[in-house]
Amino acid sequence: MAASGRRLSDAVREVPERLALEMGYTRAEFLATLDAAFGPAPRHADNGRTVEVPVGGGRVSIRLGDDRQRRIASLVLPLLEVDFHFEGLDPLQRRRFYEMFQRSFHKGGG
Repeated sequence: MAASGRRLSDAVREVPERLALEMGYTRAEFLATLDAAFGPAPRHADNGRTVEVPVGGGRVSIRLGDDRQRRIASLVLPLLEVDFHFEGLDPLQRRRFYEMFQRSFHKGGG
């Protein structure tokens, strides 16, 4: 717990202007989940490699890598590199977008 009594996950986190993640999604799964989470706002370009999401007076540009796989013994999981570029968003807007993104893309039960 943080000194304030809140859980650490509730504490203010800084989301940088550029962020890179590896996610357990195929590109098709990622785009379908993004569209479901953000409605008609995302604009796809470059054969689904680049997506722009308008946020307030700015935007989030998302660049997707190639579909890959992570192998753990006989288990095969999808792997996608995802690069975010937050343009024209203040720290609070970046954090709010990213928190919504995380809730929408959370897999599993814990």
